[in-house]
Amino acid sequence: MTFRSLKQVCHYTLLASALAVSLLHADVGLNEPTVVSSLEHTYGERAGLRAKAWFNILRDAQDQSAKEKLTTVNNFFNLFRFVDDITVIPQLIPEFK
Repeated sequence: MTFRSLKQVCHYTLLASALAVSLLHADVGLNEPTVVSSLEHTYGERAGLRAKAWFNILRDAQDQSAKEKLTTVNNFFNLFRFVDDITVIPQLIPEFK
């Protein structure tokens, strides 16, 4: 794994975490343009597009049952490439090899 691909994995992991937290606070009323802009500025245009997709899912899933929401969220996160921590951490922190 190259440094660039490792960096992308870390960015997507952070993005996924931020999006997951937003689901927990969806009723609080996150400022969508601010979140999208911040992600675009920090991680690039693709991160902003994923955030927009996430906000669309939040809106569309409001009237779904709990089971439907879980399926919808699972389908969204299945779009991300998963790399296990046991693979990523030693590459980021050499003393964990």
